[in-house]
Amino acid sequence: MIIKTVGSWYLRRVMLMLLVTLVAACAVVKGQTTGTCPSVVGFPKNGGGEVKSLPDTGGNWANLMTDNVFPCNGVVKSWTYYRNNPTDAAFVSVWRIVQNGVFKLIFKTELPATTVGKHTVPVSPEAPVQKGDFIGIHFSRSASKCGVANANLYQGEHPELLLEDYFFTLNVGFYDDQFTVGAEFNFAPNNQMNFVKRTYAIQAEFEGDDATASQDPIFDNAKCHTLDAVPVNALMKELPQSGDNWANLQVGDIFPCDGVVTGYEYYRHPGSKGTAFVGIWEYSGPGKYEYTLKHKTALPWDASQGEQGGLVKVSIPQEAYLRVNQLDVLGVFYSKDDPVGVISNANPWQAATDNISYTTMYDTLNIKSYDEDFKVGGAYDWDQPSLWIVPRLYALKALFKEECGPDVVFAVDNSYSINRGVLKNVTVLMANIVNQFEVGPDEREAQFAALVFDKTVKDQFFFDTNNTKDGVLDNIAGLYIELDGKRTRTDRALKKISKNYLNKNGDRPNNKNFVCIITDGVTYPKRFKSKAVALARKLEGHPYNADVIVVGLPHRRAKDPGTHWNDLATDPDEEHMFLPPIYEVAELSLAKAIASKIASFACNKKAPVACNEE
Repeated sequence: MIIKTVGSWYLRRVMLMLLVTLVAACAVVKGQTTGTCPSVVGFPKNGGGEVKSLPDTGGNWANLMTDNVFPCNGVVKSWTYYRNNPTDAAFVSVWRIVQNGVFKLIFKTELPATTVGKHTVPVSPEAPVQKGDFIGIHFSRSASKCGVANANLYQGEHPELLLEDYFFTLNVGFYDDQFTVGAEFNFAPNNQMNFVKRTYAIQAEFEGDDATASQDPIFDNAKCHTLDAVPVNALMKELPQSGDNWANLQVGDIFPCDGVVTGYEYYRHPGSKGTAFVGIWEYSGPGKYEYTLKHKTALPWDASQGEQGGLVKVSIPQEAYLRVNQLDVLGVFYSKDDPVGVISNANPWQAATDNISYTTMYDTLNIKSYDEDFKVGGAYDWDQPSLWIVPRLYALKALFKEECGPDVVFAVDNSYSINRGVLKNVTVLMANIVNQFEVGPDEREAQFAALVFDKTVKDQFFFDTNNTKDGVLDNIAGLYIELDGKRTRTDRALKKISKNYLNKNGDRPNNKNFVCIITDGVTYPKRFKSKAVALARKLEGHPYNADVIVVGLPHRRAKDPGTHWNDLATDPDEEHMFLPPIYEVAELSLAKAIASKIASFACNKKAPVACNEE
């Protein structure tokens, strides 16, 4: 079925990904039994469809679809396929990877010449396969045409197929008389070898062992906590060529999680002095190659890099981190004035890539466009007359971290010992911290609340008072900073936070909490110091799961406040306690340091559910 609504290609892509995830969990799609192993393996790539006529009959070279794999151990019972050519026999085979470029033939089945249309050929006796074995098609030397309907992405797209429907295929000049079952074949030295993206209209009727099935979802949110770069398989070294200056959109190089890009690493090809531009693109539709440019970053050459090339790291300041969403993709492009590419890359069409697995490359849209054509926020249709779809791997990775929005409560001491001028600087500090985050109710955005305390506690605003940055900044500007009391009842402030702020009034159940105490002295009267420390420890536990941060503003009458502040702050103290001189309270660097620590801990687990888990 072809979905023809607006954004249909994107919706279909997402639906297919979700479908595969569900199959891994319960395998309840058309043509499959319950359990985790499918009953059909092969065309289409993501299951649930019928074999049908496809436009390309192709030649008689062998084709090994290296990612058309069996997901579990089991047996093949029969083959169902669609024949376009009635005159020549074909052979379907199952292969096993021995090592890169070396494959073992497990078994083969002849598909005898017969009429055009759908046919089923039994496998007798049923043939055992292992998880990871894959399907191939080959022919006799005398065959003039392929006997199984197929589509080759690089020779023209089929309107009902997505990029995801094609398999990474080794196309080699080998024939049936050369293929002995049980033998191993090294195709790497063979000059008669191409890399293509191809799909054949053939399915294996399969009975698998559920105990051996892979159950990992395509997007595992738990792994987002440890993901530090995209793509994870980037080869950060000199690759065979730099390429030309056409634009490249790696539609297969997908961000698997929401998060932020904190910089880039890339390998500058020897002799290249131009500027590369890395773009982060979001599918916008409705056309299948219509993307919007969300961010672009220039990677210029400078003399310190020399002409010999090498690894380069570019960091992005925290306040300028690039926010990305699941399914965003990377692209590389250049100025019209730079005649050659800059970032080292591999493309088997342009240079030998014997030591690079073809399956590590990404489907890449390659068009005659340049940096001058691309503006951030602009939507572009890559389906241009100049379009080539090529396999490519760049020596490039986006430095990535998951972004989880913190819920931060400011507890501001306004006792007599702090003068009014210092309190005004404290409000500047609070505003500067807020400005380091995107503010809102989304789980990746930050929320803020505040109270002031001396001998009493006064609520200022809650998490749900405002869910915009401007609104929070207005609340901070209106903070009550009159000096009211001679006592510093930190214990009362922490108790009020536990009762009125955490798990109430807009505090989110799955987002990490932070309590930021801004004070110039110890809890007073002193007899309440231990109570304040006990309450701080209570906030760290279930159900609050808050980190306690202390910003200490020492004054001359305080007696060893540091010891008490150490006791209040969450361990380790060096990451939760800040002791700026008075004149630096309003400095932006202090706010950035505090915000950086909050952001670094924001994705720690909040019992009982981790940030960004469902």
